Amino acid sequence: MLFFRPFIGRRLRPLRVFAAALWTVVSVGVLSNHERLSGSNDERRNATVAAAAAGPGQRPAIITGHVHIAKTAGTTLNAMMALRYSNVCGNKGFSLDFYAENERRRRNGPKNDDNFDRSRVRENLLGEIGFEECDWISQETRNWMWWGTNFPNGKLHGVPVELHVPCREPVDHLMSMCNHGNDIFTCDQASEEDIGKAVSSCGTIQFLIRYSNRLRESFRVRCFGHGNFTSYVEHMSTILSERRFVGSEYVRWKNNADRNKSDECIWKNESLREKVKEHLLAVHDYYKFCDECMGSKDELQL
Repeated sequence: MLFFRPFIGRRLRPLRVFAAALWTVVSVGVLSNHERLSGSNDERRNATVAAAAAGPGQRPAIITGHVHIAKTAGTTLNAMMALRYSNVCGNKGFSLDFYAENERRRRNGPKNDDNFDRSRVRENLLGEIGFEECDWISQETRNWMWWGTNFPNGKLHGVPVELHVPCREPVDHLMSMCNHGNDIFTCDQASEEDIGKAVSSCGTIQFLIRYSNRLRESFRVRCFGHGNFTSYVEHMSTILSERRFVGSEYVRWKNNADRNKSDECIWKNESLREKVKEHLLAVHDYYKFCDECMGSKDELQL
């Protein structure tokens, strides 16, 4: 045994040196991590944002919020996003279970009611689940304040939330909302007051309160043409990660009667059409925002 001790000692000495060096590296790493965690709130928030930077195996640098404006293809967009990407959270579909939901619809027929289910998630349930695992959030909220309530100062745990708003030509949008509610827009309006009453008769217009320009005080708000929603889905591939199993074609939810534009009197009266458009731009923040945003640096380049 005495013969082998010097030999063994010579063999183990490099291992001891390596182990000591490794311990030094680990100790410094742990200390650095502790120092980062014990920093100020602002430093920790900045570290969270840095950790969210896009890259292989990393999460996006921002969380995207889709402001679901009625009759801008929001239900279809939410569903298509949930079928293709991971970490999609919307009241019209979650990545987690929308593949299975869509397959059920394929077997049993499309959804044709307004009941709450996996294709229409209750707002309070969204709040209970939370948004910590969400990279893209869609909400058909009662009013615009929902965003500020759930994401104070436009952030979630320090990660910025960027809002995307689908924009639609005002008069065509109004007529679509009238069709959705089975409301008739009459064209014998003689005054601004009469125009206001006629516009209000389309009950779905109340949901324009889902957007307010006050959102721009806390969030970066961007826009895109509502008719380009398939291009929007493709655009988000540069930001989001695809699901392990990408869903097949969305089984659409039919939630209003077919629309026949030839039955709408406003398209035969250009003067009235311009007055209605002026009224919509003057009264509703949503149309003001879209008028300013489309064609600006804040329009998404799809």
